[in-house]
Amino acid sequence: MKEKIEILGCRIHDLSALEALEQMEEQIQSGAMCSVGMINRKMLMYAAKDEEYRLQIEKLDVTVINDKEVLKAVNIKDTQRKEEVEENTFLKLLLKDAMRRKRTVALLTELEEERITCEKLLAKYYKDLQIIGSFSIEESPVEDDDGIVNMLNAVTEDILLVMMPCPDQERFLAANRGKLGIKVWVGIGTTMADKYSSDLGMGFFERLLDKRKFKRQVSRYQSEKENGL
Repeated sequence: MKEKIEILGCRIHDLSALEALEQMEEQIQSGAMCSVGMINRKMLMYAAKDEEYRLQIEKLDVTVINDKEVLKAVNIKDTQRKEEVEENTFLKLLLKDAMRRKRTVALLTELEEERITCEKLLAKYYKDLQIIGSFSIEESPVEDDDGIVNMLNAVTEDILLVMMPCPDQERFLAANRGKLGIKVWVGIGTTMADKYSSDLGMGFFERLLDKRKFKRQVSRYQSEKENGL
């Protein structure tokens, strides 16, 4: 296994889409639940100021960088890796593999609008995907974690796609990992919703400011590290 890389003090695995899928499958075959996290700059910026959250990210079994700005921050210039981020290759490979292996999939989102959008996108591009349940925290008939876990366990044994903002997504996993009866947890974050908004030309200035803030924070962190501060 590759050595971990460090970004803003957070140590994660640097895996290509195919490497991540292979590592995930190895863990499934071992009989252990596999937690997968798609890493973006928002997560890393939050982790830089919250040690508990940083540790939750570092405990993920498989991590896939899904943000071009993060690749730049660690000086990854490989063209294939950039294309994988732009094309969301890991998620595509995962879903195609799920169809091939006939694995069931459930969705968990923060907002009802996100649930509807993601369900439509999956139905459009992955028609043979066995989606056997989709839920949003916003419209859930239960309010506590145990109720949500029971609801999820009632419908799927295979893959749970989770689309929640940080830090809620990883904190939910940390609190409930031992209760989930699934093979794979995939923390997508707001990837699909952000891509949909981007395609519609929404949130451009917010993303631009976010990129600049991340660059400044990485530069400041590296400078302080080099100067022993």
